[in-house]
Amino acid sequence: GGDPVVERNRLVKNLVGLLCADQAKGKLLDNTISESVTAGISIQTGSVVEANSNSINGQKDSMGVMVIDLGSRATLRQLEIQGVSNGLVVAEGAQVDFINSRIFHVANEAVIARGSN
Repeated sequence: GGDPVVERNRLVKNLVGLLCADQAKGKLLDNTISESVTAGISIQTGSVVEANSNSINGQKDSMGVMVIDLGSRATLRQLEIQGVSNGLVVAEGAQVDFINSRIFHVANEAVIARGSN
């Protein structure tokens, strides 16, 4: 995986705004993500990501942030999520620190933490 710094970008009408996969260790800073089809930010397959001061304004059927897969870890600070189906989805085996953030105007749950059945 890579260690990118993605900073001060405007990402509009993509399948996923920012995808961190394959053990990436990046920083997502002050990005504006809107109208993503699946998710604004997706962190998966063991990636360890810091996301600070990002804004996600999604579609009604999309997720704001998904953190999935064993070993995936996200520190989310000053995140603003609105207009999505679910704000933050954390799957079994993933770890998230969610700090000083806002989720509003979502169609379903603001935060979902999923474990095993």
